[in-house]
Amino acid sequence: MADSEHFKWPPCCTLTFYHETDDEDEDGDEDGQAIWGFEEESHDRRLDFFETVMANSFGERVIRFEVTSHSVRWPVWTERRPAKIEDHIRQDLDADSCEVRITRLEGIGRPCADGTMWQLHIVDREWHPRTEH
Repeated sequence: MADSEHFKWPPCCTLTFYHETDDEDEDGDEDGQAIWGFEEESHDRRLDFFETVMANSFGERVIRFEVTSHSVRWPVWTERRPAKIEDHIRQDLDADSCEVRITRLEGIGRPCADGTMWQLHIVDREWHPRTEH
């Protein structure tokens, strides 16, 4: 069995997914900044990342993903914790023929209860195959 089959999200976790919207900001105008809307939330430690983020996708998308943990075993975001999550995201998506570019937006040193967030650009290789030159 692959390591990703044994992976569990952090204990006492909340996994929150956001999508980019076309909405205007609070002032009613567009200032060129992306606006992120709530998409889905889960507490499932065995959540399948690909099934959650790409189920209704048409080959490519950009999302923001936040993980919080209220476990006493996960008090602070150390370098190892988000790195482990990033590795799992890559493995899970790669197993389902996707490429991902991960940008960590928050993290190290913050309390796990406050969460950390990533921006992910995901491309399904079956929808967008690479062309050889």
